[in-house]
Amino acid sequence: MVYEIIEPGQEKALALLFTKNKFMEVVNIRVKMQTRYVKKWQQYLTELIGDDYMEWEGRKILISAPTGMGKTTFILQVFLRYFKRKRKKVLILSNRVLLRTQYWSSLLEQFVEYRDIEESVTVMTYQQLEEKVKSGAIEGVFNEYAAIVCDECHFFYADADFNNFGTFVLLQAIARAGATKTMIFLSATMDEVKPLIEQTLKNCMTILRRTGRNPQITDTNEEILFYDYSGLVDYERFHCTCVPDLETACGLLAESPKKSVIFMDNKERGAELLEQFVKTKNVERQQIAFLNADNIDHESNKILISNLAISHKLVPKILITTSVLDNGVSIHDADVGNVLIMTESKCSFLQMLGRVRAEDVDDCNLYFVRREEKEFSKRKARYEWELANFKKLDSVEQTRRWEKYLYAVWDRRDEVMADFYRKALVWMRHEDQFFSGSKNRLRIQFGEANFYVNEFAKRKTEDMYMIESRFYALALEDPVKVIYEQMRWIGKEPDELQVLDSAYQKMREQEFVDFLVSVKDYDVDDMKQFKNMLVKEFRKEFFPDILSKNGTLSNEKLEEICGRFGLKLESLKDTKDRRSKYIIREMQQGGEEENEC
Repeated sequence: MVYEIIEPGQEKALALLFTKNKFMEVVNIRVKMQTRYVKKWQQYLTELIGDDYMEWEGRKILISAPTGMGKTTFILQVFLRYFKRKRKKVLILSNRVLLRTQYWSSLLEQFVEYRDIEESVTVMTYQQLEEKVKSGAIEGVFNEYAAIVCDECHFFYADADFNNFGTFVLLQAIARAGATKTMIFLSATMDEVKPLIEQTLKNCMTILRRTGRNPQITDTNEEILFYDYSGLVDYERFHCTCVPDLETACGLLAESPKKSVIFMDNKERGAELLEQFVKTKNVERQQIAFLNADNIDHESNKILISNLAISHKLVPKILITTSVLDNGVSIHDADVGNVLIMTESKCSFLQMLGRVRAEDVDDCNLYFVRREEKEFSKRKARYEWELANFKKLDSVEQTRRWEKYLYAVWDRRDEVMADFYRKALVWMRHEDQFFSGSKNRLRIQFGEANFYVNEFAKRKTEDMYMIESRFYALALEDPVKVIYEQMRWIGKEPDELQVLDSAYQKMREQEFVDFLVSVKDYDVDDMKQFKNMLVKEFRKEFFPDILSKNGTLSNEKLEEICGRFGLKLESLKDTKDRRSKYIIREMQQGGEEENEC
């Protein structure tokens, strides 16, 4: 199979990427030259900022700008060139290897020689920097750089509750090592992470000044400038549709002539959805792909990833992915016409939607799956439990009782608590806690290690609890109101939502009715077996308040169910043995029974 990567000047980019960066071997790739579609906002950020960047040296800059507004263009073609002229080097930090590869592709097009890149800029993932922090070498790493760019900086918030090392620790290490340097934080979704960054920077400066650890700090270093362009975003091309279930969504996307991108909230559900497409919707395996944190580096995904990173084209007809793709990756593919997103986080939702930038496509379908209150109730309960345990951490004194908790993490004596403590506690080399979202400054000494409460994870847990509580309350009124809430994130009104009925649900309802009316001359034993089969087959879909997994289905409850479908359960006496016989009939208008069905 031959894949086309369409991008001007890519021969050089590919050659250097694959040799210098060892990204993948060049196999069956044909490069075409084509005029690139110019996005309407490609230079927009550059125009808005103007010459301000010349006054940024030593300052801390926060920029909130929508996807597609030219953040990368500004950094590489304006900011980086400015520092290159001054013979100063820039460090660019990015989330995910995929985004790092996109940066490399752009740099290779911009610079004449590879040596020029090495002398001017280093592109590093946050995960690579973590390893340097662990070794204690971060200050030395930062010495050669005059400026640090933290791209997609919402990473510090978004990954806070599952990053094993702790974004809480990483941001503080960056703040300490870059105290006197120019620092730029970029994101399309700055709302949640902005207060975390600001508080960390301010507290870091205060501690460094007070302790005299960095006498070179000036008033300029402490100045934080915020450029807010978050309102300059256009979601007009997205047309919102509510589908009753994933089954219906799969059918629509499988039949659509357009390509589709599906963002799932976890990898398990993503894997199940992949199998559903292949087995029940007859989608050929080579037409669908699934990306997650576990398989993104697999050999089978290299062609797909290279196209995304370099040409921004989608090879398969259907791409299922998790949040591994919600940071910085741009899909400029006119054939992408469907997007489905499963998440409650506003930050994640906007990041996921921002990945699809088909500006030359007039219409793109944005699908929402209708979800009932029980789904939000489960998540709400989980976050409530986590907050209760965070509260315990706030109140516990530093005694040996901590040992049993820490042993639970390493010995996995309690899997649930072990997972919580890996989320809630972080290890720090220094004793300082720059971010103080609460009055608690808990420090746990365990041997030579110092453990602290992960304040970023705690903040995100608090936020998610509020979100799930809000969605739960809305779903109790009407599940569609949850979708209305998400539509407001992109400036859409309720009357812009198209609500589709479920063909699958209608089919299952008919199967349910057919199963009921199959009862004809059933004796007591037959009815017992029938009821057991009814509960087993339909409990999860119909009348969960009546069809109990472990309870018995009485005739009274069965009559209630039949009544909701215009049916009637009758008990008749057999004239021969005088035993009861059961039959379920349809009702005519007026309540009279029809003949047997």
